[in-house]
Amino acid sequence: MYEDPGKLSEDQTQTKEWTEDERTWKDVYSQKPVEYLEAISKGLEPVWDSELKKYTYDDPNSVSNSTNTTTLGSINDPQANDPQSQDLPF
Repeated sequence: MYEDPGKLSEDQTQTKEWTEDERTWKDVYSQKPVEYLEAISKGLEPVWDSELKKYTYDDPNSVSNSTNTTTLGSINDPQANDPQSQDLPF
């Protein structure tokens, strides 16, 4: 359950700055092409190509892929050998 509403900030100038800000999410976040979002959903990494003036995407089957198994194999997971608990995390 949500808590009771409270003050945004104890500082009146900060509260005034937040409540009178006329920016919307469109002013803060840029729109991306549909291909960009599709690539993200497939686990690919979009990279801006200045020459082509568009995003390019890593080919997961390519040898030169930036996230190939040789780089992933060098990552050390400190929790890899810990026993798993049967308790739920919530």
